[in-house]
Amino acid sequence: MADLQSYASRFQARLDELTVEHKVPGATVGIVLGDETLELATGVVNVNTGIQTTTDTLFQIGSITKTYTATLVMQLVDEGKVDLDEPVGSYLPELALSDAESQKTITVRHLLAHTSGMDGDLMEDFGRGDDCIEKYVASFPTLAQMSPPGTFFSYCNSGYVLAGRLIEKIDGVGFDAAMKTRLLTPIGAVRSNTLPEEAILHRVSVGHLLLPGADEPTVYPQWVLPRALGPAGLINAPIGDLLAFAQLHLNGGKATDGTQVLSDDSVRAMQQEQIELKDPYTLGRAWGLGWILYDWGSDAVIGHDGATLGQGGYLRLVPDRKLAVGLLTNGSGGMAVYEKLFAEIFTELAGITIPAKPVPAADQSSIDLSRFEGVYERLGVRMTFEIVEGKLQVAIKGTDAIAESAPATPPMPLDAVDDTTFLAYVAAAGISLAVVFFDFDADGHPGWVHMGGRATKRVG
Repeated sequence: MADLQSYASRFQARLDELTVEHKVPGATVGIVLGDETLELATGVVNVNTGIQTTTDTLFQIGSITKTYTATLVMQLVDEGKVDLDEPVGSYLPELALSDAESQKTITVRHLLAHTSGMDGDLMEDFGRGDDCIEKYVASFPTLAQMSPPGTFFSYCNSGYVLAGRLIEKIDGVGFDAAMKTRLLTPIGAVRSNTLPEEAILHRVSVGHLLLPGADEPTVYPQWVLPRALGPAGLINAPIGDLLAFAQLHLNGGKATDGTQVLSDDSVRAMQQEQIELKDPYTLGRAWGLGWILYDWGSDAVIGHDGATLGQGGYLRLVPDRKLAVGLLTNGSGGMAVYEKLFAEIFTELAGITIPAKPVPAADQSSIDLSRFEGVYERLGVRMTFEIVEGKLQVAIKGTDAIAESAPATPPMPLDAVDDTTFLAYVAAAGISLAVVFFDFDADGHPGWVHMGGRATKRVG
């Protein structure tokens, strides 16, 4: 097995180089390989203060939080308090949804696998009180049911907040307290937290964005998302605590001190495929119970990413190799750093090659672009596809409160990979995103588009 410390200087140099190249002010990376760990840091936590990033700096891990929330739900399964295939309404009789049939049939499994069919990005603020998640869920009668439960995958923050409410109802305590008592404390992640009043006691990173036309990143004007979104993405953690969580899932549900926090059966169940994704390029090939499942060759690879207000987190585990790699960043170029750094780390340590992204077709002239033109909409987002100077492009407009604090996204030209898949180049992040159309009618017009993990319905 490789000696991790012998790679420290090489990986540190690459972390330094890549964050500068992609204008990410600060980052930490952590690696677990067997019984060894390695933690590295670079840059600053805030370009305005110049405070140095260290390995104990707290970053927002964003939606990696969902794997923690799924772990809590699976603890309830271990205790016999929850059945994954039982309707959520069995545990929350007060639950009211916009669609009566879905209200009866959405199961706990649907929530963890993002297959509930609910509109997924309810980002409204329901206050700072301990009842904010309860209030969030009480607003669901206004939340559209986009598709019948179990039809296809569409990333769903709303579903994970509902899972958090399930935890609250069964445990009789708030989600933040349940997360700390059930998981963070037992695995030794004592610096991790879900509340800004706790985060401020530590060295904390702020998010940054690169405005159109700017040469250097600036501080994001908002630090934290509404508290009600806690189960979907509000954990703040240093890289070492993220590794402690990864080790739980590498070691059959045992914390590093040997405490059995989650059963081995539940650890394995979380890694089993629940649904194959329409878009296998952006997130992964399939989804488990909380985990993304990747097709990186013969080794099973699981993980999750997170993106908040100018911060990003990336976590990958290879259970059979006892290998985990995490990266936490505070700039919009974090994904580009992840793509290059993880490719090198996994090749060096495990001989694993991360599959190349799709590339535009050499000849796109035979593709009828007019089929894709139209307006596609879901909660918080309106996407307009149109042909401009012979090329399909997409203009994305945020329609919720969070969008008000973010810079406008300029229209993005699309290059065709084939007759259903396109690539959009995101200049601020330095990456390309897949755009996959599906559910075509008899005339060849798509009913849906998958972009950024979300399915968005054609409305005009």
